[in-house]
Amino acid sequence: MSTKFNDDFCYRTKHLAIRFYKNSDFLAWQKLFSVMQHKQNQWDWEAETIEQLSHERFENKLKKHKQERKEGKIYYFCVEFNHELIGIALLNNIDYEKSGAEIGFQINNNYWKSGLGTELLSGLVDVTQNRLGINKIHALVNPKNQTSIKLLKNAGFIISEGNKGNQLRLVRE
Repeated sequence: MSTKFNDDFCYRTKHLAIRFYKNSDFLAWQKLFSVMQHKQNQWDWEAETIEQLSHERFENKLKKHKQERKEGKIYYFCVEFNHELIGIALLNNIDYEKSGAEIGFQINNNYWKSGLGTELLSGLVDVTQNRLGINKIHALVNPKNQTSIKLLKNAGFIISEGNKGNQLRLVRE
């Protein structure tokens, strides 16, 4: 399977750019994962130190993501707002034969309650359907994560049968 995206792929919404990391994103990547409010809930990121966010770690992620992109099964994206990285998104468990994929996303808590999560989810759905031609999209969410469940429901996802372990499965077809 060859990639459905070029390395310079960038999908733009009204306020966001959904794209792949570039080598020049190192400092912005460090900021994304180190500058945030204290952890807001159990699903939130824990801020990391600059020492933990090494250049070697970043380069290894870029290399891994590029290989996975080449295989066409997982796509990791960074999310940019006003020229700052504010989150991540991914398309995973892609099954072209069954036209299905799993989506995931997370935004730095400095940007919560701004409408950007809704905008990101809408853009991610559009990329999945119109770029990959996949119509059956699902997300796995902890049943206690009511904020994510509400966000997904507002984007047209419904709770489905066939939960996976302790994760609630929401689908959009």
